[in-house]
Amino acid sequence: CDGTFLRKFGSYGSAPGQLNGPCGVCVNSARHIVVADTLNHRVQIFSADGLLIRAFGGEGHTDGMFAQPWRVCVDADDRIIVSDGRNYRIQVFDSDGQFLYKFAATRVATAERFIPCGVCVDRAGRII
Repeated sequence: CDGTFLRKFGSYGSAPGQLNGPCGVCVNSARHIVVADTLNHRVQIFSADGLLIRAFGGEGHTDGMFAQPWRVCVDADDRIIVSDGRNYRIQVFDSDGQFLYKFAATRVATAERFIPCGVCVDRAGRII
């Protein structure tokens, strides 16, 4: 990667393929671009050419819904891990966006909730 501009995609809005406050982005093994579309409370997956493949989520507090998803990453199995900011949790989805599981973002010593601002996976597959 030499920093050469390749393309841009998306526009402001809430329709499929549009973005409102995208805060996190990553690329999976198929070279699909996974975007945390924060203010639309969803995750969108685009092809390498910027064409919308699928979107999932929506505003809410139940499994698979979001309250300002801030960051995304994918693990070695292409599971999508999302820091679900205002729901104070991390949610994990399969590569098609189907909900798998969640866990709360808490401080171990105090059990106090906090807003997870970022998320990543180490080489051993641990979510950090």
